Amino acid sequence: MSAVRRPGPNGVSGPGTPSAGADGAAPSTSALVALVQLLAERNRQLEQALHSRIMIEQAKGVLAERLMLEPNQAFEILRRAARSQRRRIHLLANEVVVTRETPPAIRAAASALRVNGDWTRANEVQ
Repeated sequence: MSAVRRPGPNGVSGPGTPSAGADGAAPSTSALVALVQLLAERNRQLEQALHSRIMIEQAKGVLAERLMLEPNQAFEILRRAARSQRRRIHLLANEVVVTRETPPAIRAAASALRVNGDWTRANEVQ
C-alpha cells in the first residue's frame, strides 16, 4: 500500500512534502527536518529574487530620470547593457543605483538605441 500524502504548507502535496505512512502515522522527524530545510532554501531564493527585482526597479527609475525616458525604455537599456557585458542585470542595476555617474555600459546601450539624456552633459562637464 502506498503512503498517503498530506497537504504541504501551501495546501498542496509535492515531492518534498512529508507523507504519512500506510498506517496514517505522522511523518518522521527526518522528513520534517528535510521539509524545513527545503522551505528555508526556497525562502532564501525568494528573498534574493525580491531583492534583485527591487534593485532593477530602482535602476529603471534612476535611468528614466537621468536619461529622460519612460521606465520601459530604461529597462531595455539596462537589459541590453547587461547582455552586452555578459553581466547579471541586477548587478548592473546595483551599480546604476549606488553611483551618481551612469556606467559606460549603460551609456553605450543608450547610444546604440539612439537615446540622448542628461548623462551626456553631466559626464562632459570638467
